[in-house]
Amino acid sequence: MKKTLLTVAILVLASLAASAAGISVTGTAERMVQPDLARIELGVETQGDTAQAAVTENATLMTKVRNLLLNFGIPEADLTTSAFSLAPQYRYPKDSEPVLTGYRASNVLEITLRGDLKRAGEVLDLATKAGANRVQNVTFSVQRSEELQLELLAEAVGNGKQRAEKLAQAAGVKMGKLLDLSDSATSVIPYRINFREDYGALKAAYDSTPIQPGQIKISAQVNLQYDLGN
Repeated sequence: MKKTLLTVAILVLASLAASAAGISVTGTAERMVQPDLARIELGVETQGDTAQAAVTENATLMTKVRNLLLNFGIPEADLTTSAFSLAPQYRYPKDSEPVLTGYRASNVLEITLRGDLKRAGEVLDLATKAGANRVQNVTFSVQRSEELQLELLAEAVGNGKQRAEKLAQAAGVKMGKLLDLSDSATSVIPYRINFREDYGALKAAYDSTPIQPGQIKISAQVNLQYDLGN
């Protein structure tokens, strides 16, 4: 009886091991594409003796910046406020209480450019001439990012299948049916130019702001598991 039970247990374990056996691979795909979408973040920063004075001057300059960009042909929907702040400013004398010296207002505008990105440098020049005194960054991406990611997922599946076939061939076994397929990761890595404090030096060196976007990396990764064929 014990021998029979032992034989059954061995057969069950062997069956489980056979069902678990298979080929597991990771399929990948990658593409470099030219950007056709740019987001520029720039702003106006002003100071005043009172909060009202700082805000009023800020609003006047930002209105001038927006109107100039609208006249340049940028749709109003592509000009959005991404941040606004108003903060008191203090002087800190030694061994004394902080002294209020005024207020600082900051308004950051996000500008979206589509299609022809050669205008990015012109937009920066126009905005700074109109009163923008804070340039943060320019980020380049692609409008069809979701569509491209789906295309790359399909390519990644094909890549994974080829890998599984090569592994099966190298091991001298037959590849069976697909048991499991999952999307491991898809990503669009934008190209970003950070200005911050460097923008003043850049403007001093060039008559117009040079903007040359790099390519965008889009990638996809999938996991596949195949059964072993007979």
